[in-house]
Amino acid sequence: MRLTALAPSVPQELAFELDKIGITTETDLLFRETPLEIFQKLPQGTISLKDLKSLILRVTELCAAPGVVSLDIPPIRNTPLSSGLPSLDRIAECCVGFPIVEISGDVASGKTSLVLNLALRLLATDPNSAVLWIDTRGDFSVERAVTVVSELNIQTPDVFDRLRVSTALELDAVYGVLWSLQLGESNEVKCIIIDNITSLLSSYFSPTSAQGHAIMIGFMRHLRELAHQRSLTILVINNSTSLRESTSSSMLPRTTRKPALGPSFAFQSDCTLWLSKQEQESESIHYAEILYSRSMASNTYCSFKIRNGALHEVA
Repeated sequence: MRLTALAPSVPQELAFELDKIGITTETDLLFRETPLEIFQKLPQGTISLKDLKSLILRVTELCAAPGVVSLDIPPIRNTPLSSGLPSLDRIAECCVGFPIVEISGDVASGKTSLVLNLALRLLATDPNSAVLWIDTRGDFSVERAVTVVSELNIQTPDVFDRLRVSTALELDAVYGVLWSLQLGESNEVKCIIIDNITSLLSSYFSPTSAQGHAIMIGFMRHLRELAHQRSLTILVINNSTSLRESTSSSMLPRTTRKPALGPSFAFQSDCTLWLSKQEQESESIHYAEILYSRSMASNTYCSFKIRNGALHEVA
């Protein structure tokens, strides 16, 4: 910050004299030279050494971040989510208490079904909660949601009133939805679902520019700040891309895909849950595996089935 911007705490005449000797910003004043060296370079009579030291202390106070006692910081309580399946919930413990969870997998691996089950069970068990579903492809299916509610035998009458779907096909539109949530006074929304983040960010990536990576980092930081401010759990669905190398991060056999958006995207979330599907005899078995987590060992996995959009244990 330029010293001229700190008026009247820093007199304009003094700021001009300091600028003449190369002391232009608060960083120059605080760290470039000692108070005595600065005083000796100023014209005689500009300021006394005692007053210069007092000025430096005042500038330090103006530019320093206010201190906060750690005991005064309220704990962040992100909304716990449940799938209704004990085996899957043990895997999903990595999601509890963390603000951002990536759910990735190949086409038809059960990504949307999983988050839809999590959202509807949250709405059914917490009558004061709401879920914001940001649809980035315009393909949210009300019929699928109704089928899942019927399959799970959810009797809560206002579930769909509290499932708020916003269609946002561009990143700017998503920012608009998030800003409206930040500016609102209601704290009903306990969970945000972005289905999916791949279509939002993939068009910005280029092999010849880092702009796409910067846009991704900025957006994920915005999500994290929002999650902390509102004590939210944010689920981001990510598509997959083919493996170019022979090794996979997954412990499951026949895995030929990996999460999209590059390796650095995994570290923008607190957990990456990888979903896959394998055909076994006459039924499809889905697998949920932790590829990355801040609190749980990687490559822990479980299996489940999907019937009429609802999750079920494998017999």
